[in-house]
Amino acid sequence: MNANMKPLQSLELDDIQVFCRAAESSSFTDASISLGVTPSAVSKAVQRLEKKLKLKLFYRSTRSIRLTEEGRSYYETCRKSLESIQEIENHLLNNSVPRGTLRISLPDSLAINKLIPVINGFMEKYDETLKMEVFLSTAYVDFMRENFDLAIRIGEVTDLNLVARLYARIEQKIVVSPEYLRKYGTPKSLSDLKNHKCIGLKFPSVSTPLPWKVKGENALNLDFAMLYNDPFGAVMSVINGYGIIQLLDFTVDHAIASGDLVELFPEHRLEPLDVHIVYPSTKYVPAKVRAFIDYLFEHKPLL
Repeated sequence: MNANMKPLQSLELDDIQVFCRAAESSSFTDASISLGVTPSAVSKAVQRLEKKLKLKLFYRSTRSIRLTEEGRSYYETCRKSLESIQEIENHLLNNSVPRGTLRISLPDSLAINKLIPVINGFMEKYDETLKMEVFLSTAYVDFMRENFDLAIRIGEVTDLNLVARLYARIEQKIVVSPEYLRKYGTPKSLSDLKNHKCIGLKFPSVSTPLPWKVKGENALNLDFAMLYNDPFGAVMSVINGYGIIQLLDFTVDHAIASGDLVELFPEHRLEPLDVHIVYPSTKYVPAKVRAFIDYLFEHKPLL
């Protein structure tokens, strides 16, 4: 150690961790909830750091906090240092046996239709040393703020801080029930869909319904008769004869196989979408993450 370098006290390291959580939460209150301490304890930890550094880390108001320019620079350095410490600790402690808690985020329809049996099998193999928290959501997770270990995402992954491994490819299908066709007739072309009862999906994280995309065409301009925020409700509405919808194949293939749904315009299917397993890009991948990824590929359901 450099003779002029003072040893980092444990209190200071704790304060740095609290500071980073406050910076990520943009709120002393939210940071305190996630850390299990009081807002006052978070504020005092930040004040100790500001006193030590002789600079202001946050602009404060009655409703929120915001990093100063110096605070932003300090946060980026602290975050990377804490991540490095966490990486080597995970590598040393979990190098061989998956242990701890594995937090994963999955698209709900994909999980329920395909992946839950795989997850059950994985847990049966490792349940003596590992616990899992499984979150089903259509929204993209923020790995840093929400502390996830792994997610499965449909479509392109653009975050350079994530490793994305191609897991499967899936298709979008336009489907309808035989009952609907008997009532309202069969659309003969894509343009005929404007004269039919089309059902759309609109998720809480977006302001507009998901567009219907088809091969060789721009997104179809449709006036949806009904919107759902979940594909399960939407597909049940279609099975029960109300309308027409475009959904991913793993949501509708079982109903097509049983005759409850039929596909329209298969010749206009878009090119398949990529399904990726994504996790934070780190030097040391925890054993629990490596084991789960290996298991997913070894027991991949038909997609």
